[in-house]
Amino acid sequence: MATPQGSSQARGVIATLEGTAWIVGVDGSKKLVELGDEVQEGQVVLTESGTRLELSLPNGAQITVESGRELLIDSNLLGTTPADATEASIKDLNESPNEIARILAKGGDVSDSLDPTAAGLSAGERGDAHDFYRVLRINEALTKLEIGRAQPSAALEFQFSGEPNSTSNAASITRNAPSVLVADVKFAVENTPATGNVLFNDTDIDSTLSVASFTVAGVASTFTAGGPVAIIPGVGSITIAVNGDYTFTAFTNYNGVVPLVSYTTNTGSISTLDISVTPLNDTPVISGNAIGAVTEDASTTLSDTGSLTITDVDGGHSVFQTTSTSITASSGALGTLSITSAGVWTYTVANADVQYL
Repeated sequence: MATPQGSSQARGVIATLEGTAWIVGVDGSKKLVELGDEVQEGQVVLTESGTRLELSLPNGAQITVESGRELLIDSNLLGTTPADATEASIKDLNESPNEIARILAKGGDVSDSLDPTAAGLSAGERGDAHDFYRVLRINEALTKLEIGRAQPSAALEFQFSGEPNSTSNAASITRNAPSVLVADVKFAVENTPATGNVLFNDTDIDSTLSVASFTVAGVASTFTAGGPVAIIPGVGSITIAVNGDYTFTAFTNYNGVVPLVSYTTNTGSISTLDISVTPLNDTPVISGNAIGAVTEDASTTLSDTGSLTITDVDGGHSVFQTTSTSITASSGALGTLSITSAGVWTYTVANADVQYL
């Protein structure tokens, strides 16, 4: 069933779906994608191997999400990012540079022609050896060439020191934008290790990201990246390397949701790895008394009985089918065979039917 349309919030619509995909909510919940489903800001669209998905945006544009990809639905993608309220102040900030250019073109001295707030106080008036000029605001917008990965603006602050009109003035630049981490979701198959890299969808414009440590929900220890294997009682084990590579190995026949793994990067940022193990239909093991015999002429009706047992690691499967269609007799077989759900079987045959033996 498609997601109901009742909210005025901007949404995208699944226009084409070939294969299997998931919508991961802000709360970490997962929903299987259906054609016509709506997605909204904060959700993540995941496509499994071999899947192709097309998403229609509120502005009428369409984007394609190929096999094995993640797409973050954010305000940039939906076209709801608010305008910068500081744009109106740019004109005023440009007046002083224009005036300085005019004075220099005429061969004038900016220290004599502009107010002190524009040209700066001289060393004699300040009583020290340097003047300082400060550029109050410079924004550098960096956008990665990838749909669904909005980069934050990095604020740059410049500070110049030295004598006015000197060619030896120095400048320092400080920039430190936060890391952008995206939560990871992994689907594994029972009895098969799950591998991947938690950093493949994380970015930092100032640093090369690495994993410093990680924790597992319900496990008291904090584990160092690249260190010993972390054991998850009753579930399995996991290791995460410094470069983000991870391997999760479930205990034999375990399936279900794995306790949430949280990892911390070298920049101090934290994100999560959510693993789910899909069950397999394990082959049952049947044992017990599987051979019977009857003696001719012992009675008008000859019979024998025995008992079988069944072991199946899949819960609720350790029973026998009792209908007549669940028992297949070989060609030319004599008599009848029945079995209870507990495995007690009974064979009967008329003595007259076996006289030719």
